[in-house]
Amino acid sequence: LKFMKRTTPMLMGLITVLHLILPERILPSRRALRRLLSVQSKLPDNAEHVSVYSKIAPLYDHMMRHVNYVQWYRYVDSLLNTYAPNPHTLLELACGTGKMLEKFADNVPVLLGIDRSFDMLKMAQKRLVGKCQNLLLCNADMRRFAICQPVDVILCLYDSMNYCMTEDELLTALHCAHESLRPDGVFIFDVCTRRTCKKYFNDLQEIDTFADTEFVRQSRYDNKKNWQINEFWVQSRDGSHQGYFERHIQKIYSLKKIKKLVLSQGRWQILGIYHNFTRKSGSERSFRVHYVLGKVS
Repeated sequence: LKFMKRTTPMLMGLITVLHLILPERILPSRRALRRLLSVQSKLPDNAEHVSVYSKIAPLYDHMMRHVNYVQWYRYVDSLLNTYAPNPHTLLELACGTGKMLEKFADNVPVLLGIDRSFDMLKMAQKRLVGKCQNLLLCNADMRRFAICQPVDVILCLYDSMNYCMTEDELLTALHCAHESLRPDGVFIFDVCTRRTCKKYFNDLQEIDTFADTEFVRQSRYDNKKNWQINEFWVQSRDGSHQGYFERHIQKIYSLKKIKKLVLSQGRWQILGIYHNFTRKSGSERSFRVHYVLGKVS
C-alpha cells in the first residue's frame, strides 16, 4: 500500500495523458486502491471458472465506458474513406456488444457481426435491434468461420486479433477473412504492442461495481510467453453466490512477426500500418497499431 501511495500520483499523470489516445481506464483513487486490497483478501478460492466474456458480458459496456468509441469510429471511417469508400457490406469480427456496428448503422446498408461469446451477442442484439435495416449476428469464432456472401470490408478491433494464441491460429483467421472478402476488399485490424502491455498493463489491479454486481480485474504480462493475462472475479454484492472467474489470455506478437505472417500467404497487400489513431507509421513504441490489408487474389 505504501508503494501504491508513493507511485499513484505519477501514474495518474501518465495514464491521464494516455487516456486521450489509448482507450483504457484511469487508475482508481487511493480509497479505491485500499478497497481493492480489502476485496482481494476476500476473493473466493472456489469461484466457478467460466468461459471468457460470459459473466462479464452484462458488465462489459460499463467496464469500457471510458473508451471513446466515437473517436475510434471516426478514425476507422477515415481509413475506409481512403481505402474502401462507401462500402455496402461490413463484417465485424469479435463484435462484442455491438458498439462499433452501431456507429456504422446509418452509413452501411448491410452489417454482419460474429463473436464466439453468445452472451456478448445477446447484448449486441439488444443494442442494435431496430437500428440496422439489414443485420446478421452469428455465434462463431473468427479463427474458423465462413460466410455465404463475401463483404466489402472486415473489421477486427480492440486487439481482438491478439486472442489468436498461435501463429497457425493467426494465419487461419487471416485466411478466413480473405475468403470472406470480395475482390479488392479491405481488412482493418489493430493489435496491442509489447511495450504497452509491459509498461501499462503489468500488475494492474482495479475494482468496480455495476448494479448489484462487484468485479475485480487483475492484469499481468508474461515476458517469457509474451502473454497478456487479464483475470476477472465477478460476484454479487450481497455475496449470495460463490462468484465467477474468467481468465483472458492474449498473445502479443511483434509487428515484424505479424507483417511476416500476413505476407507469407501471398494474398494480402499491406496498405498501411498506423501508429495509434494517426496516419504515422506504427512501431513497437506505439500504444496501438492499426493494419489495413487489401485483398489481392
